[in-house]
Amino acid sequence: MAQSFSENQIIQMAQQEDSMLSNKKSYLNSLSNILLDTIKTIESLKEIQKKPKKLMMRLGAGVLVDVKIEQTESCQRTFSEKGYKKEKISDTIKWLEDKKEKLGEQLTKVKSDIATSETRLTELMSIIKQIEAEKAKNISVK
Repeated sequence: MAQSFSENQIIQMAQQEDSMLSNKKSYLNSLSNILLDTIKTIESLKEIQKKPKKLMMRLGAGVLVDVKIEQTESCQRTFSEKGYKKEKISDTIKWLEDKKEKLGEQLTKVKSDIATSETRLTELMSIIKQIEAEKAKNISVK
């Protein structure tokens, strides 16, 4: 049984799909940034494990400083808003690697969702164009 929709309903569906698509793309961007931060942190911890005398540390906004690393065996990481956990760097790297894998899986799913939404939006826009073409044809015939 085919379901029929009015032109306004189809336009509304397209607007909703476009809004959801925008939200998904924003979420994808956030996930990508978290993944990039996770990868950089893993690389930094691996550098610290090599027991360097000093490193360049990124503060943000393109600023780097020389730092002397005294503790190369353990680190602290947050586990809640106000809590820190001291653990071996190797354990933190393993935790981050697991996080990286889960982020990668989420990214794949979100990319698939985006592709589905883009296809649906394209289909809705095509229907709207067909309706407009029919309207134009009916106007020019009269």
